[in-house]
Amino acid sequence: MDKEWVNELLYIQNSISGMDKMNHLKILQILVRHNTELNENKYGIHVNITNCPLDTIKEIKDFIVNNEKQEEMLNSIEHIKQDVKDKYFS
Repeated sequence: MDKEWVNELLYIQNSISGMDKMNHLKILQILVRHNTELNENKYGIHVNITNCPLDTIKEIKDFIVNNEKQEEMLNSIEHIKQDVKDKYFS
């Protein structure tokens, strides 16, 4: 595996671990749809993403990127709402 691919997989892993349960379930749906081998124990479901096909990785990454864009947009809207509240209602 080349360094760029390893960095890509680490980005995916770190992004997923920082997500909430709802997003974990959506990623799980992607994995199940692609017939990915899942390992479950009392601590949760674990996946060796190095064994995932490229199309599965791409779909997960697209989900992560879209999720990050939505978060940025929501944060921006909340900031604008707070500015309006501070300016007109304080």
